[in-house]
Amino acid sequence: MKKLFSRQRILANGEIGKTIEMPSLIELHTDPELLPKWIDYATLDAEATFFLREVLVREMMKYPSDFEGNKTIFDLYCQYWLPFGEILTDIERVGIRVNLEHLKKAEMTALQDIENLKSSFIEFVRSTQEDAYEFNPSST
Repeated sequence: MKKLFSRQRILANGEIGKTIEMPSLIELHTDPELLPKWIDYATLDAEATFFLREVLVREMMKYPSDFEGNKTIFDLYCQYWLPFGEILTDIERVGIRVNLEHLKKAEMTALQDIENLKSSFIEFVRSTQEDAYEFNPSST
């Protein structure tokens, strides 16, 4: 996409700048100069994705599987990975609700756990190494 659509920024004074920028998706869809290249790019991308899928399906069908009655890796993919991918795309599309209050409480608990575990670790080190009072658990 960079090779096809990027262009140098035009500065406020009208000169061509050094910064490379990409047109927005709206520009790609509406600019009469960019639209034919955008259609070619999108068509080629869709075609390449389709053929890649076909190759991957053939490859996955070559490998046998005996997991939960699946005959091939492709069957396994269809049973588990495909639905999982659909769930992930749904989450990406509509988002996921986050309980911020619960998240803040979990963060506080995690930070306290870190301190407690660090203290326990330092105590352990000092119990095995008497001269480890200068020990820094954060040191690389």
